[in-house]
Amino acid sequence: MPRYFFHVHDGQEHRDEDGTQLANLGEARSQALNLLGALLGESAEHEWTSKEWYVSVTDSEGAPLVEVSVEVVSALGPRISLKPASQP
Repeated sequence: MPRYFFHVHDGQEHRDEDGTQLANLGEARSQALNLLGALLGESAEHEWTSKEWYVSVTDSEGAPLVEVSVEVVSALGPRISLKPASQP
């Protein structure tokens, strides 16, 4: 089973050094969305230090696979997007 790494960017970078074994990239996308949602829920009481938060998912070789992000664009609330990671 492949191992996926979930790196959190919230104004600072938090590298996932352990990774998680999942069946496929679809499960990794779902995991990234769940992780970002949990982080946003935890941060509701705190002031945001960055306008954009995201979780980047890489494979065991460090290749970018997908990025899930949320950006505060106005007082109306955040905008969430899911996109393939940029290939170098």
